[in-house]
Amino acid sequence: MSIVQSRGLAAGKADFERRLAAARARHGAQSVEVADLLTSFGVGLYNIASSTDDRQLKAESIHYLEAAIAAYRAAFGDAHPEVALALNSYADAQIALNRENPPPSAETALEEAYRIRLRALGPTNFETLANLRYLAMLRSRASWTRGEPARIEAAAALFLELIARSPAHAQPEYISAPAGRVALALMYAQNRMPTEAREQLRLAVEQAGSWPRYERCMFTAIETDRIESMLAGAPAGTPDMMLIAAERCFVPDDE
Repeated sequence: MSIVQSRGLAAGKADFERRLAAARARHGAQSVEVADLLTSFGVGLYNIASSTDDRQLKAESIHYLEAAIAAYRAAFGDAHPEVALALNSYADAQIALNRENPPPSAETALEEAYRIRLRALGPTNFETLANLRYLAMLRSRASWTRGEPARIEAAAALFLELIARSPAHAQPEYISAPAGRVALALMYAQNRMPTEAREQLRLAVEQAGSWPRYERCMFTAIETDRIESMLAGAPAGTPDMMLIAAERCFVPDDE
């Protein structure tokens, strides 16, 4: 990475290829070491690209992250969680290049990663749930649903599956069932379906009933603002909503 930054991409790639050849000679072409090197270089390029907004480096990172998938398959077999992780990293980079309309290859990678984790780790494992949420969020984008009822309900089905498997309270919070319902509500709001959006918000607040009072109050205030703002055609949430909610929800210890 230091060579890429100081001498350019071509010099960095040449140095990496020498290191990769040495790893193949020492550990074997189908070794974990080779797969890890490909991932490290791909992620390194992606991190530099993210800090500099260099789309060429992002595109180059995808090449190495894709090669890492095949390398992990060779090292572990097709059904190993390390393959799922490689697929996830590849999808991350693809989505970062086109957030509004990611390529089908990103969705395909996330689908396979989810199937692997579901079989290997189980339906309620944190990684499985996070993967399912990621896939549901991808399919909730306007570029995927296109306002078509069948596509909207297909995305909703993923969220409902996520909600059914998620705990009411979780760390991090985004894996919780209430957070899943809010994500579903936002998709409905995005598609101008106010009845469905508000019903999911109501259920989310209900499911958050076991949360500590302040946490539940903040969640209710902020998410209600986000959804109502979207339904009104405004940006999702007012900039000062966090401060307003904090003031509204705070109760001194002696009260």
